[in-house]
Parts: sequence; structure tokens; C-alpha cells
Amino acid sequence: MKNFQRNLSIGEMEIEGSTIYHKTEYRERRNHYALYSVNCPVDGFDPSRDAFLGAYRSPSDPAVVMNGKASNSVAHGWSPIASHQINVTLAPGESRSFIFVLAYVENKEEEKWEAPGIINKTKAHELLSRYQSDDDVEKAFAQLKEYWQELLSGYQIQSGCEEVNRMVNIWNQYQCMVTFNMSRSASYYESGIGRGMGLFDLISGWTAWAPFTLVIVGLMGYVSGTISDKLKVRPIVANTIAVIAALIIKIVGYYFAEVILYGNWVAPLGSIPGNIVQVATAGIIVIPFAGKLKEIAARY
Repeated sequence: MKNFQRNLSIGEMEIEGSTIYHKTEYRERRNHYALYSVNCPVDGFDPSRDAFLGAYRSPSDPAVVMNGKASNSVAHGWSPIASHQINVTLAPGESRSFIFVLAYVENKEEEKWEAPGIINKTKAHELLSRYQSDDDVEKAFAQLKEYWQELLSGYQIQSGCEEVNRMVNIWNQYQCMVTFNMSRSASYYESGIGRGMGLFDLISGWTAWAPFTLVIVGLMGYVSGTISDKLKVRPIVANTIAVIAALIIKIVGYYFAEVILYGNWVAPLGSIPGNIVQVATAGIIVIPFAGKLKEIAARY
């Protein structure tokens, strides 16, 4: 199960004020750790999943929540988590905001420790200092929005179909970005099934589709890549044939996937136009450039 057994066996935490640090394998071989923090004093914490849930309980009725009191546990293995307790009393009409930060910090090898066994938190403190007020967070969200607008604006279409526009202009590009960033790490989303195939279905709520996506998209990639590499014709012809083959695999594969999921032989026909649009759009983007990109890659 990839890295899961390490968390279960050797998970390590540190608690400092309102911040919980997850430093599993930082001592042995890593130079990074994760943190979870809030911009106010806390009344309790629990980095141990077992302590938070309690015996024979689930996330629907965790012991800490049901008892109204954190146990101030410190996890040593056994599924480290991060949970804060903040007691709040509000007058009628009063409101308060809390800023929770989940982050990742890297240190240089020679700067890993501030004391024996204690991680260097200098970068973490600097990071947390940037998110201490509502204005700080609104500014960060504005910068994030500007980043995505600039990133997605490089390729936009107006097809006359709102759903196609949204898929091509936003979600396909976002999916590529998320898969690129996440799929090279072991995670619950892809453990045991390769490096990220089906990841989009899992993180977007379409969990039932993930096994089919793994097989169908994997087969599309293998067949189209083989055709493009092995077919001894002009590159643009080979790439066109590869896209057509991928289209056939996608249409047939997802048709039968829907038949299996929905138990209906007719309804899945309605998805075929959308699948054609997706692959055709990808082909329009890929075919003109694939040959040149291969030539460039071959030089290196």
C-alpha cells in the first residue's frame, strides 16, 4: 500500500501553540513537512485519529466531538490527523472568523533542525504570518484568482455550447494541472492502480467511474502512442490515425461502462457526442504540434 504503512507505523508529529506539524520520515530521509494551523489560541487538539474517533466509531460520531472535549493526544503512528478545539461564545448578532491554514514546507538539508529532534520552523512561521487577518486571506484569494485566469486564458474556445466551453476552457486544463501536481505521489486516490489514472474521477466526486477510466484512458494512451510511434507514414497521418483509434476506444469503452453502471443499453448513446467532442478537441490541439514536439524531444 505504498507509503500508508509508514504513517501507520512511524508517523511523527510536533505541536507548537496552535500549529500541528506532521513530520513523518523527516528525520530519516525527507526535507519537508506539513502543518495545520489556526490564527487564534486553541482549547485543545488531536493529531491522533484513534483518539479523535474513539474505539469502534466513525467520522459520523467521533468521540472528541460527542464528548465536547479534545484529548490533546500526540500521534506516534496510527494515522496522524490534525484537529483543533476552539471554544467560542457569541452574543446575539455577533460573528467571528477563523483562518485555518494547511501548508507544506521544505528546508535545505543543512537547515532541517532547530534543535536535536525539533524541526526548523522558520519558514513555517514566516508563511503563517502572511495569513493572520481576513484582509490577508482576501488578498491571497485575489492573487490565486488572477493566477488561474492568466493560466487558463492561453487557450479558450467559444463553441456555442456552454457545457463544452466550460469543459475545454476550465475543467480539462484544471484536470491536467491537478494530475500533473498530484499523480506522481502515493495517495489514497491512486494507490495500487498506477500513477494517477482515474485521479480526476476520484477527486471530482465521480468515484464509480475511476476503474473504467483507468482501463479506458490507459488503453487509449497505449494504443494511440503505439500507432504514433510505430506506423511508418507521415507524422500527421500517424497522429490522425492515433486520435481516431483513441476516439473509438473512448466511445466503445464508456458506452459499455455506462451500460454496466446504469443497466441501460439506450441511455449511454447520449454520451457519444460529448466523447467525440472531447477527443476531437484534443486532436485539433495535438495533431499540428505532435510531430514537431517529437523532433524537439529527440534532440535531447
